Amino acid sequence: SQEKRDAVTAYALSVVNGEIVANAKIKAAARRHLDEIENPPDSFSYNPERWQAVEDWAERSLQIVTHGKPAPMRFLPWQSFVLGQAVNWRGPHGVRYRIVAAEAARGSGKSAACLAWTIYRLVNREHEQIMVTAQSLRQLRDIWLREARAMIAASPGLEDVLQLTSPLSMTPQIIARKNHSSVAFVANSGRALQGYTFSAAFCDELGETAAGGGEWIEAIEQGLTKNNAAQMVSISTPPPASLASGPYALRRLNWEAQSKQPGATTLYLPWGLDAEDNIEDPNVWGKAFAPGFDAGIKTLEDYQGQLERDQGQDTLHNFELRQCCRETSGGGDWLPAEWVERAQTEIGLEALRGLDCWAGLDMSKSGDLTSLAAIFDMQGARVLALWHFLPELGSRTKFHVYGPNLEGWKRLPHVSVSSTPLIDYGQVHGRLKWLNEHANLRTVRYDDWAGPGDERIRDMLADDSIPFQETRQTGKEWSGATSQLKTFFACDENYPPVFRLIPDPVTVFSASCCKAIEDTNSNIRLTKLKSTGTIDPLIACVLALCGYAEETAERTIFEDGPLVL
Repeated sequence: SQEKRDAVTAYALSVVNGEIVANAKIKAAARRHLDEIENPPDSFSYNPERWQAVEDWAERSLQIVTHGKPAPMRFLPWQSFVLGQAVNWRGPHGVRYRIVAAEAARGSGKSAACLAWTIYRLVNREHEQIMVTAQSLRQLRDIWLREARAMIAASPGLEDVLQLTSPLSMTPQIIARKNHSSVAFVANSGRALQGYTFSAAFCDELGETAAGGGEWIEAIEQGLTKNNAAQMVSISTPPPASLASGPYALRRLNWEAQSKQPGATTLYLPWGLDAEDNIEDPNVWGKAFAPGFDAGIKTLEDYQGQLERDQGQDTLHNFELRQCCRETSGGGDWLPAEWVERAQTEIGLEALRGLDCWAGLDMSKSGDLTSLAAIFDMQGARVLALWHFLPELGSRTKFHVYGPNLEGWKRLPHVSVSSTPLIDYGQVHGRLKWLNEHANLRTVRYDDWAGPGDERIRDMLADDSIPFQETRQTGKEWSGATSQLKTFFACDENYPPVFRLIPDPVTVFSASCCKAIEDTNSNIRLTKLKSTGTIDPLIACVLALCGYAEETAERTIFEDGPLVL
């Protein structure tokens, strides 16, 4: 039956049913796929016969050399889940997914899958202009070109159909003799890619792109805008901590957020271990090595051997990143403090008068830090201001938590210290009242876990007719606002952060104290790395973003405007 021939849906069902081990994000993607084929988004259609035609042709016409022996090319289940969605879904302009980005472990067959799809398009379609690009020409020649030449040479009849130019040329090509389709292998240079028009761009290891990579990705994005039916396909390993603010890392934040939206035109599928998994546990390795250990590429023994070598050389972070596809942040890098530092901009409070603003209040217990965040809309710019409140006794007893920063914080104009052992809720109310009188305060979001203090603040807000809403730190809304917090601070040498933060060392410090955890529904929330430190300022920012996001909508790439960062 047609259902049995739909490899994409078969993989999704196996993940949802627990037959295939998968992380929380892949489980969520599988559920989204199953929901969408039952209720397709407006203007999109799904036809599994399209990818089945690719699989049938590849098995019949392509040979892949494995362990020195040719064998029919059969796509692995995880490969079909990625590429099959890219092929089966259609929209008003042809393809639905303009960006197809996946992450999987080293040696899982990423290049072979993309090459097989490339050769299928060369042979079976007319006027295809395909680009394969990587970090260096040497990488292209050693991996992609070598595998392409081996695949074509092993497949009967393909050498008569396809012509390969010299691998030593600056831009090696494979050209279809009859239908005028071609694939060009182009090295990592933004200038080299400028002006290219393509129907598909396959990008190798974007996650390792360092300096100069911004030009590279920008050139590909420009190429996508020239052709409404073009696709970018990237299957990579996650970026290391050193590239946490690199061009690929910044974009994957957007891709992940966009892929969760109804009717998304971005597909983001990150295989890899969940945050709580033990990287030394063989039972979870299949989350990163998507097809499992029965596909003939790697074995359980290969993984165990690599683990032992990395342990012996004190390079376990390499195993965690390359084999387990989990970012080796080293702690405190979910939201790098340097991003928050860079966002700091001198803006006087008087400049915020009359502007729309959305506030978030993280109420602490009476002896701890309370933070108030407000997002102002300044002619399209997002200005972020924070105020902090400390009890005097709490200030002394919390020295072990906040360290030597504390004495400096107490002298800051936006930090209020009570004269009593308890938070002065009158000070909190006074700042909220100031916001309501001097700006157009749309709403105050808060989490009411702190007890009697919350009741006092609620009564004060109600007396002043200030709109407020309780917001729990769970669920999709909270997860979306947490992701947006990171996106709004993300920056590199080419992209400034969206947020303009009125200088605040307390918020900079809190960025070094946080990590993100994910629940079984792929929702994220922030928690502290350890008992010391504070994330209260960031929680206040997330609360403010919940209110902000409810009234505003960010544009997405290829739909309403430029990439949102």
